[in-house]
Amino acid sequence: MYRICFKAGLFFFFSLYGLLANAQNLALANQEKTVTIQELSGVGYEAIVDFDYKSVKKDFWRFCNGFAKLENMRKYYEVIVPPASEEANASIKIWVELKPLKARTQIRALLNPEDMDSATKTKNQSSADKLIREFKIFFYQKWIQGNFAIIEKENAKLSRREQKLKQRIDRAKEKGSTGPKLKSLETAKTQVSNKLSQGLARLEQLKAKLGEVK
Repeated sequence: MYRICFKAGLFFFFSLYGLLANAQNLALANQEKTVTIQELSGVGYEAIVDFDYKSVKKDFWRFCNGFAKLENMRKYYEVIVPPASEEANASIKIWVELKPLKARTQIRALLNPEDMDSATKTKNQSSADKLIREFKIFFYQKWIQGNFAIIEKENAKLSRREQKLKQRIDRAKEKGSTGPKLKSLETAKTQVSNKLSQGLARLEQLKAKLGEVK
């Protein structure tokens, strides 16, 4: 049973590692373009993120609720950002549309210039771009940290397994074993050591990614 459980754990780790090896694009830049959301049209921003719609939608709510009022307008969202200072006497309204694209999600954002004069509109034009960028930082950091925790936990299991195999190999050698049993243990230990090395390398990759997403 222990061997079966261990093999199942390795299968999960190999699958996870293979998934993470095909690294998602974590770019923070957005595309400036003409965006139309319902009756509102103008210069806005668009981004495609390599994550499923449900995950993006759930975390978009979490992100916005930390600093703004989020109104669900059914086909789009209105993010109402309160004044950042006493000098700024009006909230900023940004319309955001999330759209599923198979395993990816399209994010489009557009500043609502209602009640804004020309100077104020120009000053806040980049707010939609900043909103998408800050959301992607929030989302990507959470994703990286979550995968870091998963791999770190699996690496700990592999490390313990590696130590046990080393002990079994040492005991077998002390008894003068040179047959198939010793070879099997050594093969198993090599496989575990290789996967542990891969896991440690992946942690370093994720640390580097975390440093880029800011």
